[in-house]
Amino acid sequence: MSNSGGGVADGQSPPRPTFHEVQLIVDPHGLGSVVVDGVDLSLAVNGITFVSQVGDTTRMELALVAPRVEFDGQATIEIRYATRAALIALGWTPPAGDGQ
Repeated sequence: MSNSGGGVADGQSPPRPTFHEVQLIVDPHGLGSVVVDGVDLSLAVNGITFVSQVGDTTRMELALVAPRVEFDGQATIEIRYATRAALIALGWTPPAGDGQ
């Protein structure tokens, strides 16, 4: 049985969280290590958000980097509005014919 995002709204109970063994070491300079279930993810992680609230499950969100991505072909490029606005504020000029 797969979970397709169902939850309380469709009459099902919310999915139970999956717990993992996590070891997080970070120094004041932002250097350290992230080990999840015995696997060192340090080289693939560029950000960590740690959320702990009374009465709720402690949650860690990892932002991962792709060390190498290759693509050979045509694609459209989309820039989110907030990113576009920030780039323009920093002096970027959108290309001619940019429809955004």
